[in-house]
Amino acid sequence: MNKNNNRLFQWTFALCLLAISACYLDETDPGVITIEYNNLAEFYEAKGVALQTFDKDLDSELVVTGKEGTVIRIEQNDLITPNATIATGKVKVELREIYTKSQMILSNMTTSSQGEVLESGGQVYLSVTNAANETLSLKNGANLSAMMPKSNSSTIANPGEMTVFYGIEDLGFSWIQDQNGTVDFDSVGDSFNLLTNRFGWINCDYFYQTTAPKTTVRFGVNFPNNANLEVAAFMVFSDINSVMGMNYSATDKEFFKANIPTNESVSLVVIGMDATSFYFGQEDIVTSTNLNLNIALSQISESTLINNLNSLN
Repeated sequence: MNKNNNRLFQWTFALCLLAISACYLDETDPGVITIEYNNLAEFYEAKGVALQTFDKDLDSELVVTGKEGTVIRIEQNDLITPNATIATGKVKVELREIYTKSQMILSNMTTSSQGEVLESGGQVYLSVTNAANETLSLKNGANLSAMMPKSNSSTIANPGEMTVFYGIEDLGFSWIQDQNGTVDFDSVGDSFNLLTNRFGWINCDYFYQTTAPKTTVRFGVNFPNNANLEVAAFMVFSDINSVMGMNYSATDKEFFKANIPTNESVSLVVIGMDATSFYFGQEDIVTSTNLNLNIALSQISESTLINNLNSLN
């Protein structure tokens, strides 16, 4: 084959490849990225901490160890059915573990109680059902024991101050202090040992206290090209293991959170999504009175979004 024929063959082959590529691009609508979630709730469900399940027999002490190192112990004969009879036989235990700030955001499980800042040593979800799919509970006077490794969390300012909170879903999710639960900090094992009579969401944490005055943090959001997005915002504390969910005022078109201590280093994080893309914005600030902020959102890939959140831990 002479040079001219060889060059003609190369050009013809290249054009064929382009034509084939064009066909595939046309089929997938070039430039449009379709994400697999209809809303942020589906995103949280998919990317939040996974539900772990364990099949156990109630012929001895019930012991479950989670992937993050949480150890749950329930004494034999302490579980009862809805009819108040002692549970026997096989049971299914479900467990979720949340320790880091990124896990809190991705699971949409923030740390506040009645608007006050909580610092968390770990959150777990626990349920136990029997073979008849009945939800079991603990009998009166009985407690479950949860060992929660402190090393899994960010630096805890006052580990000896931890108490037990439980989660309730009424008008939204809220943490309520468990007046009967106890937490002991094991400085040798670097872990929290928690006792409570409740299942469901359990939080090892305390009310963050500071002498600094409090303020309301507010900020607006600059949407790209007037996009119609579903958005959520979080305040991530740098020096304590705490994430606060931000409220939104449709009237003022801004996010806000009251009762925030001043002089705290925080990252204000906004996540947005529409039918095709994710959006992200972040502003690192020190809280103070009379802040005037606007956070711009930029289109971002899902993997980069998750990497950005992991960097906040």
